[in-house]
Amino acid sequence: METNKEQVVALLKEKGYPAAAIAGIVGNIDVETGGTFNYQQKQKGGAGYGLFQFDFLKDYYNNWLKNNNLKDSAQSQVDFFHDTVYGDSKDIIGRGTALQVQAALQQDDPELIATDVSDLWLRPGKPHIQRRQKSALSAFTNLGTSQPAPTDGVDITAPIPMPDLTNKEDIKRAQKALGVKVDGYWGDKSKKAWKETNELFAPEPDNANPYQMPSPNEQRMKFAQQDPRRVDLAQQMAKAPQAPQETQYASMEDLLMDRDLLGRSLLG
Repeated sequence: METNKEQVVALLKEKGYPAAAIAGIVGNIDVETGGTFNYQQKQKGGAGYGLFQFDFLKDYYNNWLKNNNLKDSAQSQVDFFHDTVYGDSKDIIGRGTALQVQAALQQDDPELIATDVSDLWLRPGKPHIQRRQKSALSAFTNLGTSQPAPTDGVDITAPIPMPDLTNKEDIKRAQKALGVKVDGYWGDKSKKAWKETNELFAPEPDNANPYQMPSPNEQRMKFAQQDPRRVDLAQQMAKAPQAPQETQYASMEDLLMDRDLLGRSLLG
């Protein structure tokens, strides 16, 4: 007889998730349910419920069930997770967050995926990240390889260019890349999706333009700053060789004198 955990793994495989992504999600469900993998699991002393211990998402989940004429089940809860990341329910967690979760699920490291799914989607009060990572790694050793994670057609590797608003076909191409309704009309939803997507790829802030948004990697790094496997850009920059500073001269006379002394020393 199939166990609760085996059922969850099978449901995630049906969605097309690769082994590392399945392991990362399973590691979170293991901690959230206390190892039961019971879709009716209730939080002791709290409002959490289900595989993902829905708390602030519980009302959204119940409305989603009603709107889709579905009953609560392990499959429905996995479907809800998938729909908020890849489907028509991205607005529940925010389209920008959905893109970040998509990017996280395409990583090869189950421990990093477990961390990102926890920080980006679950947002638990007490993360217990090490337990999630340990469970994810254990699950990964029992899983074979599978196809790459789905992307729902959204280009998450580069900004989406602003379409020619006088050209319906160009608008449709942009809408398809953004994962919104493809109707050739640049309405509020298209504008919002375009803005949220491109904000993820804005350059990191600098002194010349301090109001720029951080890049996607910089945004994701804030969720696991203590993880030694993550690249510390600040340390890299500190170690980078610096260009020599030019000597400043008070007058042209000082400059010529310095050059004269240098020439003499070179000639011996």
